Amino acid sequence: MLAILMQLPAIAKILSVFALIVFANSRGLHLGTSAVAGAVLAGLWASMGAADIAGTIFGSLLSADTLLLSLLLVLILTLGTAMKNTRHMEAIASSYRSLVASPRIAVATLPSVIGVLPMPGGAVFSAPMVEAIDEGNELGPDGRAVTNYWFRHQIELMWPLYPAFILSSALSGLSIPVLMAANAYSPFFICLFGILFLLRRFKPSRVPDSASLPRRLATFLRAFSPILLVLAVSAGIEALVSVVRLPTDSALPVPISSAMRRYGPTIVGIVAAIAFTASGKKGGVGIRAAFFSAGALKMIGTVAGIKAFAAVIGAAGFSVLAAAELASAGVPAFAVTAAVPFVAGLVTGIGLGYVGLAFPIVLALDPSTASLLVRASTVSLAGAFGFVGMMLSPLHVCMAVSVEHFKIRTGSILRAVALPGSAFLLVACAWYALLRML
Repeated sequence: MLAILMQLPAIAKILSVFALIVFANSRGLHLGTSAVAGAVLAGLWASMGAADIAGTIFGSLLSADTLLLSLLLVLILTLGTAMKNTRHMEAIASSYRSLVASPRIAVATLPSVIGVLPMPGGAVFSAPMVEAIDEGNELGPDGRAVTNYWFRHQIELMWPLYPAFILSSALSGLSIPVLMAANAYSPFFICLFGILFLLRRFKPSRVPDSASLPRRLATFLRAFSPILLVLAVSAGIEALVSVVRLPTDSALPVPISSAMRRYGPTIVGIVAAIAFTASGKKGGVGIRAAFFSAGALKMIGTVAGIKAFAAVIGAAGFSVLAAAELASAGVPAFAVTAAVPFVAGLVTGIGLGYVGLAFPIVLALDPSTASLLVRASTVSLAGAFGFVGMMLSPLHVCMAVSVEHFKIRTGSILRAVALPGSAFLLVACAWYALLRML
């Protein structure tokens, strides 16, 4: 029996371990603990030695990427506490509701407004705003979690600030405007299917606002000012480091300097926003407690477990093996273009993961003489399937923090996301066919 299990295809092993992680979490085991257990099982299933598994896990836990990501998420929670104390969260939700005609559209679009700033685990930032808009608690914890999670990512495939978008452009050779055009269909349909499948029972009454439009807009911008500060500071630092070589680039190892470049601008921006918000009335109340709270520690544990699992999966070579299995089995090019990014997104839980692992494989399927539209159609289809795979991955940090914030089970989000995700993939296939016919 053991010999049979060891000979299973890599993709079967991956899906089995994922299922066990989701099952353990659904039975009350903390997601971080479930992920670490899954990491150990995956390592053993890949014939890794105990020392190699332990070294990989501890290496990931102590990596600059994990430490800075954990710090970033705790700072986000701290800023959220400060914004709650100063009633910024409440003001953002109420003023945004007054600007948008439909409360349903408001709750669907506000997370994506926050999502214009790519921020690992940023779903925890928009979560309190979704709670504030759903003031009647009509969605419930499960509905709030999946609404926040799904709609936060609706612009990801075509927004040029996302690292996965930038890498897609670099690997495919498509310019940023062309890649934006190739994925231009995605935000509308991601939002549409989210509204149809996730918000069909959300029908709050609209509260009339007698204030003029300029006054309502000014109120929203004033309430939104801490987030605008995060955007401004992080964008400014990003622009600066893109043209100035920092001393840390040569003084520190590449993994550390890369992590500092990835998270540093946002961390500095959030610290600035915390300081700005704390200067207001009651803004400083509870900040220290929030930073060292049990919720923050649980969030760190979740991130650490996910990173450990991802590290073991990478060290075991599961992603590469699964992609090779699909390609060598004689699967048609269309199916490989869809399946490989989907599996990569499922395995890694991040945009850079499915782009970096899958795109070199699927792009090689196009002939060297392929037209611009053919290349764009391939990238568009691969991106859509990678995106949905990522959204269904328990390794996705935003899923993990949503589970932790709203105190729900991972299975609740997976079941809810499956419907709009499947509908979106049907549209993506039709879009692919349309581009191929042009």
